[in-house]
Amino acid sequence: MRSRRIRSGCWALVTIASICLPGTALSAQQEEATVVASRILMSLMKAWNAHDGYAYAAEFWPDAEFINVFGGIMKDQQEIATRTDEIVKGTLRDRESQMTIRKVRALGSDVIVVDSDDTDAGGATQTATRLKLILQRRGDTWHVVAAQNTRVSTPTF
Repeated sequence: MRSRRIRSGCWALVTIASICLPGTALSAQQEEATVVASRILMSLMKAWNAHDGYAYAAEFWPDAEFINVFGGIMKDQQEIATRTDEIVKGTLRDRESQMTIRKVRALGSDVIVVDSDDTDAGGATQTATRLKLILQRRGDTWHVVAAQNTRVSTPTF
């Protein structure tokens, strides 16, 4: 488990689970994918908890797309920044993000799929989501090119 102190004085944790079977070695490509995914999720979580939607969106490519928990589409980095900033300073200002990586898959040398769970560590909203990120490398830089966030709920049927 990786732990890092963030500005708020809290300890932020990004847990990596289900990456490989016990006793198997990760390939160099999978190791890189895991490091990249951990860095980006840590950055997203830190930005959320600092109530900084612009820092959050800095992890996205300018042409990225983000589908939120309601099915709304944010069509580029600027819209992701503006909308996220409104949310973290408004309705979800008391929510403390706790992201856990469930699975990291390298789909080649330039694409990584990250499946994560995001819970409210502070308990203000009791909301849990599953965040899927598609990471893309352009040159030597990795950022999110597509994301979808799905609220975890109990079916009524």
